[in-house]
Amino acid sequence: MNVIVVCPTPQGGHIEHAANLSMAFADAGNEVTLVSRPGSVDYLPTSITERVQVKELLRPLRGTSGLRRLGNRLLVLAHEHWRVWSLLGRSKGQTLVIFEEPRYPFPRLVAAGRREVSLVVFIHNVVEHDAQGGRPPLGARLRDRVKRLSSGQYSAVVVHGSRQAEKLAATVSTSVLSAALPGSAWVERQWRQDPGFALAEGGLICPGELRANKGYHVAIAAARKADLPLTVAGKPIDDSYLAELRRLAGDDERIRILPRFLTPGEFETAVGSARAVVLPYVGFDAQSGVMSRALAAGRRVIASDLPSLREQAGDSALVSFVPPGDVDALAAAMASSSAAAANDERDGQDDGSEQQWLDLAALIGTRAGRAS
Repeated sequence: MNVIVVCPTPQGGHIEHAANLSMAFADAGNEVTLVSRPGSVDYLPTSITERVQVKELLRPLRGTSGLRRLGNRLLVLAHEHWRVWSLLGRSKGQTLVIFEEPRYPFPRLVAAGRREVSLVVFIHNVVEHDAQGGRPPLGARLRDRVKRLSSGQYSAVVVHGSRQAEKLAATVSTSVLSAALPGSAWVERQWRQDPGFALAEGGLICPGELRANKGYHVAIAAARKADLPLTVAGKPIDDSYLAELRRLAGDDERIRILPRFLTPGEFETAVGSARAVVLPYVGFDAQSGVMSRALAAGRRVIASDLPSLREQAGDSALVSFVPPGDVDALAAAMASSSAAAANDERDGQDDGSEQQWLDLAALIGTRAGRAS
């Protein structure tokens, strides 16, 4: 079978997810092409690009605003539909096209009516981050509209976690597949720790996109209360939230805020050396890629007691849960986890993540075969 994986994000969690899935399909004997934007080839380890064809067919996104931004995005979407359709036109026989993100309003156009082509999409966040609590902004409502209107054009929609699957199945007409989010595999295991990056001795790490629903403000307040070093690292969604985090940190030298995503090597260093990985989400309905990476490395995790994270953690003894938004409880968990982690083994563990990716690929392939 020919497999085409389309990932519009050339760096970070989405391309890592797409690349691991691509490797799973390649290991099963399929011809696999991963389509993304410029920068993806340089970002991924060469062991991936040697096994999977990575084609940078999608144009770079340009920073614009207002009507120009809207017009540019419409042109980009039209161009991306065409590039995938063109690539698919050169594919013969049974072909599976997997969209890593639900950004395409008319995915069925790329199949051009070919019955041997199956389309599958991942929806990582059934409820958008900025739709957590209150009325969601226009952008979140538009993205949600595209997700739900386009869902019927796919053979299947894949989500991580049964709670997300239940929510989505109630609003869409197509088949919804649920699978646990696998941990580190072919991609992450090729990256090595960056010797030029370090956490403070006994430090905690709180990584990810800086947005209010992820609770970084709670983590900073708790770390100060516990008198523990904390590194917050991630690209801010807006300047006002970053300013609020800096205000909360004040002149406390034990609180470090890096307003950018960590490089793969820095992330490996941070997870490998942290006393604990902190996930202080105040609103979150999905599964966490950071949690899966941390557990695969055998690291302690302190997470908000949310149903999706409970489901993901299962019976892992490495995860401590605290009520969302509770500074005192999080400070106490930071202190106890930090003390306990001082005696932990630091060699990580083999959690069978590659087999989880192979199982996920088999699940998608089976469902797509039935739909063709």
